[in-house]
Amino acid sequence: MNKHLLLMTGITMLSFVSGCVSFDAREARQNQTDEFIQELKQKEASLLAKPLTLDICIATAMTNNYEVRLAALDTELGQVARNLSFSAFLPQVTMAAGYTAYNKDPVTSSKSFEHGSVDVALPIIAPTSWYLFDAVKHNVEAAKLAESYVRQAITLDITSRYFEVLIQEQLVVAIEAQLHAAKVENDRIDGLFKEGFVREWERNQATAMLSERSYALEEARNQLRITKAKLLEAMGLNPLSEFSLDKNVVLAQMPSGSIEELVIKALEQHPELAIADRQVVIKENEVRQAFCEFIPVVSLFTSFSFTGNEVGNPPSSNLAYGFDAAWSVFKGFYNTANYKRSKLERKRSEYEREKTFLSIITRVVAAEAAVREAHNNCELAKSQLAVAKAKSEDYAARAGEGLIKYSDSLDARAELYAAEVANVRASFAEQIAIENLRYVMGENSEKINNTLE
Repeated sequence: MNKHLLLMTGITMLSFVSGCVSFDAREARQNQTDEFIQELKQKEASLLAKPLTLDICIATAMTNNYEVRLAALDTELGQVARNLSFSAFLPQVTMAAGYTAYNKDPVTSSKSFEHGSVDVALPIIAPTSWYLFDAVKHNVEAAKLAESYVRQAITLDITSRYFEVLIQEQLVVAIEAQLHAAKVENDRIDGLFKEGFVREWERNQATAMLSERSYALEEARNQLRITKAKLLEAMGLNPLSEFSLDKNVVLAQMPSGSIEELVIKALEQHPELAIADRQVVIKENEVRQAFCEFIPVVSLFTSFSFTGNEVGNPPSSNLAYGFDAAWSVFKGFYNTANYKRSKLERKRSEYEREKTFLSIITRVVAAEAAVREAHNNCELAKSQLAVAKAKSEDYAARAGEGLIKYSDSLDARAELYAAEVANVRASFAEQIAIENLRYVMGENSEKINNTLE
């Protein structure tokens, strides 16, 4: 007895000690940081060595972006859940074996003997399991649609961030040129001031413009670093890495057709509506599951057992078989209330689908209008830039001839700077608006399909 007690105590202490593994939080954080940074460096080694195209950025995001990874993981989990639900249709086999020994001789049993059993059960009428399996299948398909929609969202996000980087790069170049021009103008006006041809406040205005362009350049460079970091983050790469973009961008084309045709196309292919259709079917299966609570569950069973206990000469082995039927007759009105709840949930899913239907129409109308507005703004920015450039050149010439004040020339140059910045932003805003329209229409962009092949 003492030996058995010591053995059990030793096993208990060993289990306790093995569970009390020490944890150094600082070391664990440092190890994970080092490992993750090394992983990012391996990804970036060849990728960032040359200018990145938009397609490369999207393809990289499809592999590394964590929203895409999580969506893919949800799809995989749904497939595992489907396999789990299918197990309800397979036989359930249970095996047990053991050995029993007594310290003293018992009266009605052998002092020591072995025993075991094998039990097999198979449901043959279990409608709840049928509808549950069908619901899980629809959940898997909904997860696949959701994953595709996430990929479309990431494509739009990467495209927007890509163009934002291009915008900021062009802004930096434009403001650098503006700063150089402001320095030349400031030096010229300072020389005129020393000769008494301009007033002091006009010289101060030129100096202030020079300072303003210098601050604007610093801000533009800071924004460029931020937009680059956001693009790398969306691609699943280190935001501190350096890279350059390929300036040769294939511009997206506006989807053809009238607004009515665009709406119809969106309603035919939008993933949100496809997911909503699946949800209605899932809720319908839940109604059927709730009704099946009123139906008995029938299953077959067989059981084989053996024992080495020979006292009383019992049979050393035996086989039993038959069927079971279980019927929940009364559960405090739970089945009735659950059936009513499931029907209300089905009605709710239908309302949600109709709400999504109307929402998609509104979003397509708004996105199509945004494309047209962006196009008009782009054309307007071009014309305003041309006017501002001509005005600035004219005012500079007239100020040099003494026909107008130099302050008027500086004001015209400031207008030119603002027009140049507005033109850079408007030049890519139309592309972003087109990509957004394709997204709200639920189009499977060719960029997505190419990355999945």
